[in-house]
Amino acid sequence: MAVVLIVVLSTAVVVGVLATGGKRVGQATRPLPTSSTALDEVKRDLEVAKLRQETSAEGRWRPFVPLAAALVAAIAGIFAVVKYVQERRVGREIRVDENIDRALDQLLDYPAEGKSFSVRASTALHNLSRWVAQSNDIAGHTGRVTSAIIHAVKDDVDFLDPHQAGFDLICIRSWPGYARHLASNAHDQDEVLYRYGRALRALRGKDEDYVTNIRYGPDGFRPARSAIDIKTFPLLSRLAEGYRVQINLITDVARRDRAIAAFAEATRNQPLTADIFDTGAGMPSGKI
Repeated sequence: MAVVLIVVLSTAVVVGVLATGGKRVGQATRPLPTSSTALDEVKRDLEVAKLRQETSAEGRWRPFVPLAAALVAAIAGIFAVVKYVQERRVGREIRVDENIDRALDQLLDYPAEGKSFSVRASTALHNLSRWVAQSNDIAGHTGRVTSAIIHAVKDDVDFLDPHQAGFDLICIRSWPGYARHLASNAHDQDEVLYRYGRALRALRGKDEDYVTNIRYGPDGFRPARSAIDIKTFPLLSRLAEGYRVQINLITDVARRDRAIAAFAEATRNQPLTADIFDTGAGMPSGKI
């Protein structure tokens, strides 16, 4: 039994020495105890060593090492998550910008033959609304699209093309920012109205009888002749409808009256002017 106790205590001494960093340089190797007195001394030495370890700076901090390690791991994890979220946000914004660019290119791509132009423009405006709403700079992107539409209508759109002549009207109805800009910027709107008037005068020069005799009622435009002119009627109806919607954006009475007079002068069709812009005959003036 004594031999077993000696072996156990000897093993404990070795473990204790390894746990405290081993023996110091120059420290003499203590012989294995052979008596109960020696065993008591070994136990006392072990208790003293344990007490020193627990009361030392390293001993006081040792219980907090696992907590500190867990805290460092948590901070590193949070940092990694934040970095990942930021990279995702930046990547998402880049994709949104690219989609806005593509939709804007689609909106401003005027096909020479005019096929499906209205559908493509409406689809592009719908996509622009969707992508701008997902961006981090809604106001900036909205202003960018609105500015592009304004320049297109004032400078690029061919108002004598039956398909492109409806571009302005599509944008007013599908892009609220454009309608708001026109309502608050008389100069830009006057330029758009001038382009409408010039196109109406040019159309009247090609077919004056048709333009000066067409009428407008609750059901829309009524051609002057029994047969609809496939070239003049679509263009004339779109120009007149676009002009009507533009007029309805004007809140200044004097400006509105001048614009209506300009329409009558361009078409040389006073009954049509009264049909379109008088609330009693035809469509109410407030309807866009």
